[in-house]
Amino acid sequence: MSPFTTTLIEWGATLLSLYGFWLCIQHRSSCFVVFLVADLGWFASAWMNSHTSLLAQQGVYILLNIVGYVMWRKDERLREELERIEARELEAAAVEEEELIPH
Repeated sequence: MSPFTTTLIEWGATLLSLYGFWLCIQHRSSCFVVFLVADLGWFASAWMNSHTSLLAQQGVYILLNIVGYVMWRKDERLREELERIEARELEAAAVEEEELIPH
């Protein structure tokens, strides 16, 4: 692959990494998907240039992105379920309170 193509891949991966950090700051689980694509770009660049240490690093990053996304989504689903339970309990308490107040 030409040096120009490699440079384009690396700059694309750099921009995606920056965008991924912005999504992470915003507490968005999609940051892991963006990081995954960026790290795949870095992995491809390392592969084309025979950088074994960077290949190993990017391989670990790719795995961590997948694990991070799964765990973050699990936490989001748990939080949503707890919010639903809390809302039902608050609604039930309001109904009980209303029944105790004489009209």
